[in-house]
Amino acid sequence: MKKVLLIVCGIIILAALSTYMLIENVSLRNKIHALESDNKNLQSQVINLENQVVNLVGEKADLENNVKRLEEEKSGLEKVISNLENQVRDLQGQIEPLYLQIEDLKAIVAMKKSILYANETLIYQPDTQKTWSFSVTYSGLLLVRVQMIPPSEYALPDRIEIAVNLSSKPYITRSGTLNLTPGPGEYYYTSTALFPVADLSFPVNLQVTVKNSSPYTIKLMITITFVY
Repeated sequence: MKKVLLIVCGIIILAALSTYMLIENVSLRNKIHALESDNKNLQSQVINLENQVVNLVGEKADLENNVKRLEEEKSGLEKVISNLENQVRDLQGQIEPLYLQIEDLKAIVAMKKSILYANETLIYQPDTQKTWSFSVTYSGLLLVRVQMIPPSEYALPDRIEIAVNLSSKPYITRSGTLNLTPGPGEYYYTSTALFPVADLSFPVNLQVTVKNSSPYTIKLMITITFVY
């Protein structure tokens, strides 16, 4: 009877152990499955993170390339700006002379400019002359002013004839006679010959001749001015 009980007890214990082992085995399998699942998820996360790292490295390289390109563009723009600033300075340097030329041309058009070609005092014997030569580059008006300086050793004549000739072969030949008389004020033995000068091909070389046509030896002050 005892043996039977021992056998039954052994069977019960073995059954219990078997059940326990079965339960533990199932539990372990579940844990293993859960760990494998977790491991798989972690590996997937690692792969995702590695892909993100690769993408970020690529983006970093792209950004660095963009920075380099922008720096190169900035350097190029700075050179362009420097060149433009130099051009502006050069143009400003050209504008000022052009402005002066414009003002000069305005003055010429308005005949506000003049050139003094002669201002001499000469003693003329009867029937003697002197010629002045010069060149003009614009149309204008030539003024030949002749003033006699009265002598103190003899009486003044009522009239002194002075021949004035302007020539520029083959374009211009003009002659005239100035009568110096004892007129009032600034016209006292003073007269001025006016010759307009206009030509299509400048410069023009001019010759002005002043001749004493009187029988007297006289002292003359000759002033030749070109107004243009």
